[in-house]
Amino acid sequence: VSAAEVVSALARFTAVGIGSLVCGLSFGAAAAFITNRVLRKPHEYAEVTIMLCVPYLSFIAADSAGLSGLMAIFFCGVMMSHYARYNLSERGGYTTHHVTHTLAHVSELLTFLYFGFTILPMIAQSCDVAENQDVYVVEWRFIGYTLLLCFVTRALHVIPITLILNFCLKRHPSQAHSRLKLSTTFMLWFSGLRGAIAFALSLTIDSPNRKYIIPCVVMVVLFTNIILGQGTAPLLKLLNIPMGVTQQQDHGPESEQIEDRMPRAQTGPRVAVPPRGKYHVMWRRLDERYIKPVLGGRTLGYRRQSNDGSESLVSMSSPLAPSAEAAAEGE
Repeated sequence: VSAAEVVSALARFTAVGIGSLVCGLSFGAAAAFITNRVLRKPHEYAEVTIMLCVPYLSFIAADSAGLSGLMAIFFCGVMMSHYARYNLSERGGYTTHHVTHTLAHVSELLTFLYFGFTILPMIAQSCDVAENQDVYVVEWRFIGYTLLLCFVTRALHVIPITLILNFCLKRHPSQAHSRLKLSTTFMLWFSGLRGAIAFALSLTIDSPNRKYIIPCVVMVVLFTNIILGQGTAPLLKLLNIPMGVTQQQDHGPESEQIEDRMPRAQTGPRVAVPPRGKYHVMWRRLDERYIKPVLGGRTLGYRRQSNDGSESLVSMSSPLAPSAEAAAEGE
């Protein structure tokens, strides 16, 4: 492999990543703009259609342009969850919530049904195989190397990111309690399950080695889901890591946990979790003053105490909101 080929691969990787990011955010912004400005009389059918079709359109557009459809639909969802979901009516929000969860479960069920049909010819030679169907070959040494590389590469991702996160939290004494322990880092590495996406991607491979790759992915998925998945709960108990606990942000009375459901956004500002630096405050003020008036979303605010001791909720877009420097110093 020459240096030019390495540079070309890195350049293509960067271009695909940035292009997929821009594509996803653009479609997410379009959905937010439509739900905020175009739908004057919102109806749950139209809202559900927009919330389902726009992410799929971002996937198709990115895939047609040679980009990553998965990255595009992911960032489109991030954008829509920050803006578009709060522009929905109450009925439209709850309908979208239940429809998307139902479709997710059905899609996962169909994927693993197909996964099971793929396994059958591997474990039972008596199964009928169509003439145009691939004859899979289970190469155990290839599977072993693949599992080893999965463990190594996950460690190369989890450990450095954890160290960087703990270093950043160490600089903020108020966030020192949020640092990840060694046991938590180990569980992040251990619980890396490979499932439906890995299997679906393996089916798109067009190569003479396809008959080796698909069985390898199937075995890796089985191993990680059965062995690692079943071992997760006992390890959590052994390492004394709490299970089934909803993380609460310890910011005192000014914090408010974001609801998992989808209520309508325009019900007045909610109390903002105190920002973690002046750049965070700058982004919030930019978001509140210039982006949310166009794309919609839920208004954030701060509790402001007057001279007589009474409190009032001030929007971040208001001139009365604290400056970036004041908020950073008040952490």
